[in-house]
Amino acid sequence: MNEMPGMENTGGSEEAGSATPSAGAGAESGEMAYCVKCRKKTAMVETQKVTMKNGRPALSGKCGVCGTGMYKILSQKA
Repeated sequence: MNEMPGMENTGGSEEAGSATPSAGAGAESGEMAYCVKCRKKTAMVETQKVTMKNGRPALSGKCGVCGTGMYKILSQKA
């Protein structure tokens, strides 16, 4: 229960970061990915589309709940 107030503080920084994805890439802001810290799928915030060394597309961002860095490998069809 002591972790909940810490998560609320992260939520405050999430509000500031959520304005950036809506201006740049609104469709990607609601992307779901697995968070290893929360142990469940959560929405990614502050997402950026990146290309890995091998040429595959990926999505980099932060967990909307705890703020941990997340990475999702996308299909090459996209």
